Amino acid sequence: MRRGSVRAGKETTTMTKRRKFLLGMGSLAAGGAAAIGSGAFSSVEADRSLSVTIADDDTAYLKFDTDLGNSPDNNYEYSEISDDEMSISFDTNDAGGEGVNPNSVTYFDDVFALMNQGTEPVKIWFELNEGLDEYLDVYPIAGGVQRDNSLVGEANAFSASWATGVGSTLRIGIKVDTTEVADDNELLEGSITVHADSI
Repeated sequence: MRRGSVRAGKETTTMTKRRKFLLGMGSLAAGGAAAIGSGAFSSVEADRSLSVTIADDDTAYLKFDTDLGNSPDNNYEYSEISDDEMSISFDTNDAGGEGVNPNSVTYFDDVFALMNQGTEPVKIWFELNEGLDEYLDVYPIAGGVQRDNSLVGEANAFSASWATGVGSTLRIGIKVDTTEVADDNELLEGSITVHADSI
């Protein structure tokens, strides 16, 4: 078996056979609060998949952003907003990579960001669907990279005025663990639910 080193984005991994990973996400505008004209929202629960029809992410109370500017570890080339839906694909990249390695753990810092465009601070957490919890984790880029601080599950909800307060942005990283995946050519895909609850 040939082994070598490749660099994709800001991550260096050991190369054997490559694995592809697809993830669909997007945004739904929260209603209800608009009836009283405050623009506030108490909770957003937005299911994401490759087939979800969604509202415009730029104007939703919880905005999804894929342009992180001069972020030192940006991997936003893996995320894209098209037809009002955000999708994430760890497939091909600008450096010629075609997926994550088998039997490995790969971290992608700064894949996308969530901006609070409501009128109240929120706590943010993620729910993994369709078996994603077997090989995926989501972590914050807040005050530095926090790869060991999972955002999966309500018990791990994150809130900080400078990251989830009104007008603030929380950058998100994704961990892909393929150590328990048997098929080297498997296409791993599923969806994530993003929860943003007012606090």
